[in-house]
Amino acid sequence: MAGEVAGCGGVVMVDGIAWVGGAATLPEFRGRGIYRALTSARARSAIGHGKRYINSDSTEFSRPILERSGLVKVTTTTPYEWRRPG
Repeated sequence: MAGEVAGCGGVVMVDGIAWVGGAATLPEFRGRGIYRALTSARARSAIGHGKRYINSDSTEFSRPILERSGLVKVTTTTPYEWRRPG
């Protein structure tokens, strides 16, 4: 498995906030701490860039991992799909 991509995640930094979203681990690599390591690396990067707050729009699958990493759920979002009439 050396050299294979097991997961990925991004970080977007704006003003004092870092957004850590869009991370995923391939099913065959889950349960090995890869998502947690991605979260930790992105948080360290944000802190290294002087960011004080980290935001993540996560699913209910990711939320427990993020909470164990120290993030605190403060609100929820409700996705909507807008369709042009007609």
